[in-house]
Amino acid sequence: YTVTVTNSVGSVTSNGAALVVTGLPPTVTTDPVARNVAAGSTVTFSVAAAGSPTLTYQWRKATISLTNGATGSGATVAGATTPTLTLTNVQSAEMANYDVVVTNSVSSATSASAALTVTAVAPSITVQPSAQTVTTGGTANFSVVATGSAPLTYQWRKATVAISGNASAATATLTLTNVQAADVASYDVVVSNGVGTPATSNVAALSLGTGFGTGNLVVLRVGSGTGSLVNTGNPVFLDEYTAGGALVQSFALPTVASGSNKPLILSGTATSEGGLSLSGNGRFLVLTGYGTTVGGATSLTGTSSATVNRVVARVDASGAIDTTTALTDFSTGNNPRSGASVDGTAFWLGGGAGGLAYATLGATSSTAISSTVTNLRVVQILSGQLYASSQSGSIRLASIGTGTPTTTGQTMTNLPGLPTSTGSPYGYFLADLSSSVAGVDTLYVADDGGSILKYSLVAGTWTANGSITAGAVRGLTGAVSGTTVTLFGTTGSSAAGGGG
Repeated sequence: YTVTVTNSVGSVTSNGAALVVTGLPPTVTTDPVARNVAAGSTVTFSVAAAGSPTLTYQWRKATISLTNGATGSGATVAGATTPTLTLTNVQSAEMANYDVVVTNSVSSATSASAALTVTAVAPSITVQPSAQTVTTGGTANFSVVATGSAPLTYQWRKATVAISGNASAATATLTLTNVQAADVASYDVVVSNGVGTPATSNVAALSLGTGFGTGNLVVLRVGSGTGSLVNTGNPVFLDEYTAGGALVQSFALPTVASGSNKPLILSGTATSEGGLSLSGNGRFLVLTGYGTTVGGATSLTGTSSATVNRVVARVDASGAIDTTTALTDFSTGNNPRSGASVDGTAFWLGGGAGGLAYATLGATSSTAISSTVTNLRVVQILSGQLYASSQSGSIRLASIGTGTPTTTGQTMTNLPGLPTSTGSPYGYFLADLSSSVAGVDTLYVADDGGSILKYSLVAGTWTANGSITAGAVRGLTGAVSGTTVTLFGTTGSSAAGGGG
């Protein structure tokens, strides 16, 4: 700034003087707006403000400063020190007036308050309990997922009579230990919260299994058969059939932790999951899955295995299920797909990331034994040799090392004569049909492009020897009688409604 002084004689201008503005106090230009939502909803409050230097924000509930994290009522706070406050899963406890204090080094300004109104919601059951088949002395878990205004109250019933003397009967998961014949019945749960009509689940039957029958088939099924399949997790069942296709019984994999056993669920929209194999000694079934409960909010396939462990299940001939192997480093960020075992004490595992892994029963970490291809599909041990299928690089069906290696640095070798750049193989079955060829000599491969391919071993090379049309078959096994092979295949679907 300058000034000019003038009279009748003349004028003179002063030296310049600078004015420096060191800051502008905050001004709220847009206040947060009142919200009215149903319990369980996500709510955001936003503010716009001007001022300098840099502005900071502190949201308040009823004039009490908020911090990020769980509120204790089931809701979660995020953005407590940003221009936008987010409240997820709001409950009646979150009803209040919300405002924000905007501050800089000059001053502070408080927005107008915005009221949050939460309308109570009656309970609703979103995941029904599933029928359970267990062996005598085993453990059964019935689980339900319900929504509605908190707190929710649960009362499990046996044949419509409220269960007493079992603390789990008042939770979302009913656990029955040392199951006996007297426990065989139909079970359901009543969920209430004082709003509207209590919700009663579907009935789920408990039955005693007799173990798997000789010569029967076992099929892995994802989903209880009610409601759509979801990528956040679904219960898993092993269905036993006669060779003629008649259902014998179903065994449910655990959906909650029980002692050292972990839950095992699968995505309902990932066609590559759900590989099932028989151990080399014929005593165990082996499968892999995710070690978390149903009803989550995150797609399972992208989760870290350190957060959502990849679980290996071992199921013996009596139907007893062991899920104590929960790995923090297998197929992280992708699908666990299959596993194989010689005798049930250790496992070779394949998935969508990380290559071939090896882990012992009950382990929490694995050893990466081959990274020739990291994206694997079906791992099996057949006639004492470890194999894996893939559609990555030049591998379609490969042997890994010699026999069943357990150390790092193993090489995958595509079987000689098989394609290296075409096809989409999943399950496979090897047979010894010719006495003139040492060892296995016939190979069947399920290609989900729509066929089952046959190869014969001729002078050390697998040679194409026919195919049959079979839409999207991914699981494959067989039975040999003399020189006759009977194949059994399974299909699936990535649709939410399932398929297969």
